[in-house]
Amino acid sequence: MSDTYNINYPSSAVDNYYTNYYVMASMIGAGVSGEDASGVPTQGHTVTKGGLGTAVVWVTYPSNINYIHSGDQCAPHELDDRVSPMGSSQPMLVATSNGISNTQSFCFSSIAGYQLESTPDSWSVPSGGTSNVDFTICTIDGGDGVPLPYQLIGGVYQSAGTATVTNITYSDGTPTITTPSGDLYYTRGDGCFNVTMDVTGASGNSATVQALIGDGTHDMSIQVR
Repeated sequence: MSDTYNINYPSSAVDNYYTNYYVMASMIGAGVSGEDASGVPTQGHTVTKGGLGTAVVWVTYPSNINYIHSGDQCAPHELDDRVSPMGSSQPMLVATSNGISNTQSFCFSSIAGYQLESTPDSWSVPSGGTSNVDFTICTIDGGDGVPLPYQLIGGVYQSAGTATVTNITYSDGTPTITTPSGDLYYTRGDGCFNVTMDVTGASGNSATVQALIGDGTHDMSIQVR
């Protein structure tokens, strides 16, 4: 915003009680624009129109691995360590009109659909025993190809086939948050995570393993020789 924003926030809190205030600095970069009454783009302000009290607001923010998914509505603040101290990279959208203001947390969300890539994405394992395989899955957006850090992993599971896939486990630094309903797993800061699994089957058996993150899916194939 082009104007200096300075409004007092009085508190009636009694001594020894905590009061939360937002103390902010524009460190990670974003721009706010709108439209005037004729629909012409404006910088730092906007105009309500149509008799409904609504206005168009555009927020433009960086789309790269350092800043995408900033904000705890996108990525859990207890995992996001890209800005120090941890949890401080919370974008806030501030609006004021006629002395009345409102502050809303914001998220530098990705817009295009998710794409998943795995390394490797196919395996050939011997029959007559159990084979342990490991692989890395990375998540990127479908537009600029930006890796998506700290994205909730929907799951990795066997979706088809006659071979048996068991003990699918997230491993090697894949971040997790423990909740009352169970553990939640996320991609790392590089947008990737690691998986190990066991495969058994007779010669000629095969299986398909599918990964799911957001609206993206990816199939991996296993052949037993």
